[in-house]
Amino acid sequence: MKLYKTKYSDNFNLAFTTVIEVETTKITNTVNDAGGLTLCGISRNAFPDLPLWRYVDSGKLKIGNTVPDKIVETEVADVYYNNFWNKFSLDEVNYILAYEIFEQAINIGARTTIRNLQKTLNILNFDTKTNSRIEADLIVDGLWGRNTKARLLKYKGHYEFLAKSMNILQGTYYIDLAHSKVLNRT
Repeated sequence: MKLYKTKYSDNFNLAFTTVIEVETTKITNTVNDAGGLTLCGISRNAFPDLPLWRYVDSGKLKIGNTVPDKIVETEVADVYYNNFWNKFSLDEVNYILAYEIFEQAINIGARTTIRNLQKTLNILNFDTKTNSRIEADLIVDGLWGRNTKARLLKYKGHYEFLAKSMNILQGTYYIDLAHSKVLNRT
């Protein structure tokens, strides 16, 4: 695996490289993909106003072309960092959980990802000695705010559990999606 080197943290570089390996550095426009035209996994339908689209609009890059490393390590990395990494302060948590939040935010959306995180944080909010909540559960609203961030940082020793639990919820999301739309079964 070729490691992309951006201006950001080593953890971001590793997570970004892993995601880009799956998403591909090619420009695609898959028929059954609701995202439409996609550049390095970035959907034009989701991000229509990105300056990145100038490469496609000008004809410098066409469907099937590979995006040059210089663009991947700068402009593409900036989109992923600003929208999916820094937005959730992922340099403040360990890599296992940071990657899970990052990957989910990219693939199933930020709101669903944060709902998954809030649900798993609420599971940890229990004192087995008193058989009661330690504090009020988080509202599962999918919004990244100070309460969710504070609770996340409070449970540093449980990041692997949180990542695995979030991954299970992501799998459930995909199963529900496949049941709701036949085209999503591929």
